[in-house]
Amino acid sequence: MKVLFATVDSYELNEKRCKCYEAKDEDKMFRLIEKKKPDVLILEKKFVQKMTWKECVLTLCTRYPKVRIMVVLDKKDISDKRFLYHWMIFDIFRKEEMSLSLLKYRLYFPKTFQDIKSFFLIVSDEEENIYQKTIERYSFLEKSNEFLTRDEFTYIFSQTGKEGNVFLEIKIPYGKEAWRFQVEIKQNVDFQLSESLYKKIEKVKEIFNKSQRIRKVVNS
Repeated sequence: MKVLFATVDSYELNEKRCKCYEAKDEDKMFRLIEKKKPDVLILEKKFVQKMTWKECVLTLCTRYPKVRIMVVLDKKDISDKRFLYHWMIFDIFRKEEMSLSLLKYRLYFPKTFQDIKSFFLIVSDEEENIYQKTIERYSFLEKSNEFLTRDEFTYIFSQTGKEGNVFLEIKIPYGKEAWRFQVEIKQNVDFQLSESLYKKIEKVKEIFNKSQRIRKVVNS
């Protein structure tokens, strides 16, 4: 996998499976894309200085549709997310949460529309309130040394074991049809969960099932 960094800071992946390149400015970034044809571009908003942010993203998306773009922002906001999601850029990081573990995870396990679709369910103040309360309900998941990041209602954890860095995803269904589904657990490899992580998974299932019980009865 060829990865091009267009970021303010340098990152060293130390991955045998990755060939990394680094751009110093927008001009060099475009030249490297043409010459090296990277699979992934990691683009930081602060890196873009010679053109507007939206102009840069639109140029990349339309001129190089085969290059997967991952974006680094100083902070996430609704307007940036909506714009990037519209152009099928789902992997968005806050600068403060960037880590090599998270970066490696997203390189090999990119987000899809299924991971971010709950974002588009927020169309009113009431739904925003419900959304925030649901986030608070599961906030205990983020209070863990193993917690890596959260993407809407997908919580990602990392453990170090015999297999090296291993990852686990907890996907919590959200929305009016959530009662039709179950909490989904995914591992990149089969590994033994720590006791604390196992307890968190059981607690999530309990909270979710309890919150959806009435809807399930009404719709059955």
